[in-house]
Amino acid sequence: MNKNLTLTALSVVIISVLTGCASKEERRIASGGVDYVNLPSPATTNVPSDLSTPETAPDYIIPAVPSPEKALYGKSLPVVSPSLVLPLARGTYLTEDLTDTSVIFDKLDSNLSINDLVLQQISGHLARINVDYSIPDPSALRLVTDWIVSYEDADSAWYDFSEDNTEVGRRFELIVKPAGHGRSATLTVNLLDLVIANGDNISDAINPFIKRDFEATMLNGIIQHFASQQMIEDERRIAEIRSGMNSQLGFDAKGDSAFIIDANYDITWPKFQLVLRKLGFNVKDLDKSTGLLFVNYQGIEQSWIKGLFGNDDEFSLEKKDYRILVKSLTSNKTSVTFMDEQSNPLTPVKVSELYPAFAEILSQNELDI
Repeated sequence: MNKNLTLTALSVVIISVLTGCASKEERRIASGGVDYVNLPSPATTNVPSDLSTPETAPDYIIPAVPSPEKALYGKSLPVVSPSLVLPLARGTYLTEDLTDTSVIFDKLDSNLSINDLVLQQISGHLARINVDYSIPDPSALRLVTDWIVSYEDADSAWYDFSEDNTEVGRRFELIVKPAGHGRSATLTVNLLDLVIANGDNISDAINPFIKRDFEATMLNGIIQHFASQQMIEDERRIAEIRSGMNSQLGFDAKGDSAFIIDANYDITWPKFQLVLRKLGFNVKDLDKSTGLLFVNYQGIEQSWIKGLFGNDDEFSLEKKDYRILVKSLTSNKTSVTFMDEQSNPLTPVKVSELYPAFAEILSQNELDI
């Protein structure tokens, strides 16, 4: 009895599984009927002879089925979701007018030209997947890849072969079109050639679904490479900001008394804001392009800072507004100049009084970000 129940239950499970698994062809056909292909043409409005026929907009006219009837309609129309371009890297985006497999790269804060930035991402991705490329015309921003050969699963949305180990070869062109202002560029990927082979069955036809699928995969790979490089650079930058920095008293480019920090401007700028917060300064406004920080000294409440100022618990500094100018001196040195509200530099004596506490905090590791 138990054996029969087990066999019955197993049969039900197998039937359920087989029933629930749609074939490759079934997954490409829209659910529901396709009776619409046999609908008669709608009758036109009968207009009396003494009246003019009204103009009609062609926006919703259904196109006629071409002859011979090999067009994609009815059950022959594959209903599959298109492969999407995913602009997930910072500085990449799409616009409504992009009809090809394209994405826009923005220069953001990169020191590279927009052309070099995009070409760097293309080269990096192709090197990562071990694909060579050529530039047929050095004066044009157009790259052509070598053949990319892979073995794909035959049970996909568009393969016509039923066996496994389908060999697929494809070749692409990648076109970079910079904008006139030089801040952004559009990268477009086109599938040039495609060969799909399975045993003696070979096809080189390119239908729109295959084309879009492979183009989007290539373009998303380039964007993913760009995003991964950004993540690595962000982690490196954060680690450098949180690490201790050496500093000394000196003079800025104008000869005013200043702190000299052994770090480049892009690292000193966020690091010094953390130091200001630790030492009781509130940053009211800032402008990185000019290096100006508008701050207000509010005093220090933390008891742990005691001893950095001699016998007092804080600076001998009035609790009011100040301005701080952060400027790059060299590739690895940055000056910090303290000024009053009228942009007059503080005296060398006052700067010397402030320096020990700032130097102590600057040298610390793992400041909160």
